[in-house]
Amino acid sequence: MGRKSSKAKEKKQKRLEERAAMDAVCAKVDAANRLGDPLEAFPVFKKYDRNGLNVSIECKRVSGLEPATVDWAFDLTKTNMQTMYEQSEWGWKDREKREEMTDDRAWYLIAWESSSVPVAFSHFRFDVECGDEVLYCYEVQLESKVRRKGLGKFPDFSAAGLLTSTHTCTHLDKWSVYSHLYESPGALGRGLAGPQRETDSV
Repeated sequence: MGRKSSKAKEKKQKRLEERAAMDAVCAKVDAANRLGDPLEAFPVFKKYDRNGLNVSIECKRVSGLEPATVDWAFDLTKTNMQTMYEQSEWGWKDREKREEMTDDRAWYLIAWESSSVPVAFSHFRFDVECGDEVLYCYEVQLESKVRRKGLGKFPDFSAAGLLTSTHTCTHLDKWSVYSHLYESPGALGRGLAGPQRETDSV
């Protein structure tokens, strides 16, 4: 009887610890999603001026974007990715992709040319994956005219760069990065369409 009682207590304690751990993870994700601007402490990352390209960069929740900007991001994604989606087992569905891109949890980095013309974006989310707090980078899309100028590798538009700013702003000990899609043409064909863990922590 005493042994059974002890095992029951151990199981209960384990459940409590697991619940507490998950609550802590969710609290970190909530803290990240409450950030007004993850780049606020990094003004150097709000400008990209090299290789003949001069753009300003802003970070906003999808709810803070103008409808025209959301439409541009969707159209650019469709232009760049539809054919590759259709060649994969995923297929392409306008409605599903738009729902993904306008989900309440979506964050965007937008690169603006002349402060009025969007030329590139990164779509990401702060979320929970397999019990861990993760920065989930869905995709990075660039207009053809700004490719091969280093913008896609600029810290803002890389998962590692986003991770660094999030870690600093929220004082979190650990964030994992998952990449959902890659901007590189042919990524789907190479079997890289699923979540790929790029780095374990900061």
